[in-house]
Amino acid sequence: MEMLGNKENTAVLNKLKQIVMLGRQAGFFLILACQRPDAKYLGDGIRDQFNFRVALGRMSEMGYGMMFGSDVQKD
Repeated sequence: MEMLGNKENTAVLNKLKQIVMLGRQAGFFLILACQRPDAKYLGDGIRDQFNFRVALGRMSEMGYGMMFGSDVQKD
């Protein structure tokens, strides 16, 4: 997303949001892979629409909070 301009970045995120929201209603689900699932890249509640989340590797407290929410305790 960094390589896109601001206008293109906004357009891509808007399309992604439409796919996530409408796809779930239609009965299909999106598989998304990213290195940093923070609000900068997945804003507007897109992250909240993913029911199943998988994190690989060792995660920091901040990374864990970005992935699963700050209200979930890390084991």
